Amino acid sequence: MKTFILILIGLGSCLSATSQNCSSLYVFDPQDKNSHYVVSRESSETKITANGKAAAVQTNALPIRWNEKGRSALLHVDAKFDCSANLETRDFVWIYFRINGVITKTITVKATPNTNSIRISDSISVPFGSKVTMRAAMVCDSPDEYISLEKGYLELCQVVSKIDDKEQALEEVPINFEPFMQVMNVGDKVKVIWKSGRNENCNLFRLERTNGGDIWATAGYAKDDCSGKSICDYVFFDSHPQTTTIGYRIMQVDRFGKEKVLGEESRPLN
Repeated sequence: MKTFILILIGLGSCLSATSQNCSSLYVFDPQDKNSHYVVSRESSETKITANGKAAAVQTNALPIRWNEKGRSALLHVDAKFDCSANLETRDFVWIYFRINGVITKTITVKATPNTNSIRISDSISVPFGSKVTMRAAMVCDSPDEYISLEKGYLELCQVVSKIDDKEQALEEVPINFEPFMQVMNVGDKVKVIWKSGRNENCNLFRLERTNGGDIWATAGYAKDDCSGKSICDYVFFDSHPQTTTIGYRIMQVDRFGKEKVLGEESRPLN
């Protein structure tokens, strides 16, 4: 998984996909329950806020208009997050894209002290016919700090060439987001469930947790023992989660020691 550390300037105070060659796919609106779900203790009709706790917005599958010739799609994300000036570099915004259930691109933007906003402008290429979702999480670790996302200040659009614009898009079928990995609090434990198919070189899964940034610690292991053609279900309990733990990920390790990120998910706030 590649992580991009970005400090960007020059993004306009208002975000809009009105550019002639970028067709809007998603614009953040806290009240729009059909295109996303929100995880936040501090939500309102106009914004969501991380105030000493994490907050996030998870989109459903994006309504990409596929070209009949089967070419990949280029998506562009623009965002502006307001924040308190007392943030530190351990506070950050964390955006990642899943393509067909696999985390393909992660953008981590660390806060800069004495500034009042965190801005992002980036792109991702998506193979033809893929199911794509995006999650944007805000993390700050003190109740006197905040990061907030206001209505209209996170937008995804699809870059459309002049040729594509004249071609008829394939019929779009709404797809609901069905996470293959879930994290939930169960009493004083954290329960992680996930799905995985057969692995010819199966060995184990390593469960990792993070308090923020790019630092991950091992929480435990599970045997990779899926056989046959069906998808297998797995469950792991973290019996000693830290109060500062904000997310988990699953590393699949084969018998040759090769590792890959199978899934990554934030921890619920309650």
